[in-house]
Amino acid sequence: MIQSGKKQPNHGIEFAILVQSLACSVVVLLLVSCENSRLIPLTSLETYMPPTVTVIIKNYCPAPDHAFTDVFVSNYSAEVWGGKFLDDFDRDGIPNIYDSSATLGLSPYSDDSNQDGYHDLLVYRGGFALAEQRKFPAPPRCPDLTADDDHDGLSNCEEQFITHTDPQNPDTDGDGIPDGLEVRAGLDPLDGTDAHLNPDGDNWDNYQEVKFHTPFNEYNNEYLNKLAYQYQTTTDFSTGSICYTFTVSNIGIANVSNSNLISVQILEQKTVSVDPSNYRQVPYLTRKFILVPRTQKDKSVLSFDYGQMQSEDL
Repeated sequence: MIQSGKKQPNHGIEFAILVQSLACSVVVLLLVSCENSRLIPLTSLETYMPPTVTVIIKNYCPAPDHAFTDVFVSNYSAEVWGGKFLDDFDRDGIPNIYDSSATLGLSPYSDDSNQDGYHDLLVYRGGFALAEQRKFPAPPRCPDLTADDDHDGLSNCEEQFITHTDPQNPDTDGDGIPDGLEVRAGLDPLDGTDAHLNPDGDNWDNYQEVKFHTPFNEYNNEYLNKLAYQYQTTTDFSTGSICYTFTVSNIGIANVSNSNLISVQILEQKTVSVDPSNYRQVPYLTRKFILVPRTQKDKSVLSFDYGQMQSEDL
């Protein structure tokens, strides 16, 4: 949503109107038009719009004991920070220009700069200096630094020792946003109330900001609205089971040489039986990945069969 702010005085507007009245067909400094005499801020002319792609994911058919909840698509190679679309070469959730820090010792070329088994994003979010990072748990307390039982993008060790989320539950706080995406966005994966807050006052709650790949703490002006992803879901019952097709458009493509890593996360509810008379729903998450080169033609439409997509991080 775009909210219009208060009109600010502009001492050049009288001049613009005078010129417009003399020659309505003339555009003065690209600011005046015959249809609308409102001056366009120069900053909007200088704002970078990345090339975009549309991704179509076909034939997603959840198992009979699973129910589809929602889908989240995110280009891990691009972030929107500080009102700008920024490249993220190592896909760690920290744009390149913020990744380099003498205090934290991070690198824009590795998502685990100090090779301690913990992602740089957690170091960045926590503000852990190098001395503190050396105190992070190491084997044998954390025998497998890569294990991720719930497929939420956070390793079991990270969930146990740093985020204190449940390594067996991809949505620990039950707010509908996977834990890993909450951490990438800067939200609290232990706070089940923050998904529907709107701290930046732009009428998009945090759930929508994560889903549409816009920042939750920056007001969505006209430019940020143009960067937002767009979703369409269709349902097919022709096979006798429920199958879905997801169309996600306006995915911005970063200028990174190692290709854009697009994550597709599907959250489901699984029916499990504790005993024959007691059934309960537990969240279940699947992750698939797509690689899109930076040379991909703008406005391309890419189609994938869900069952053929890569299920491991590339």
